[in-house]
Amino acid sequence: MGAVRPAARVSVVDVVAGLAVDGNRVLLVQRWPSATSAWSEKWCCPGGKVEEADYVAWPGCDGKPVALRREWEEE
Repeated sequence: MGAVRPAARVSVVDVVAGLAVDGNRVLLVQRWPSATSAWSEKWCCPGGKVEEADYVAWPGCDGKPVALRREWEEE
């Protein structure tokens, strides 16, 4: 039997995504071209990481509603 490798470190990141549907239409956004990203020019739903300020903006909230609104405004 081979050597046992140490467990990989896992970090947890809160993320949000929104889906807007109007009849048979769905809102998607296209990522900017990038030479370094595997996601360059791919289509996705608006969303992203929950930032520290999102938790502060609405005390007692998990930050996700604030983050989702911010992400939609950025799109």
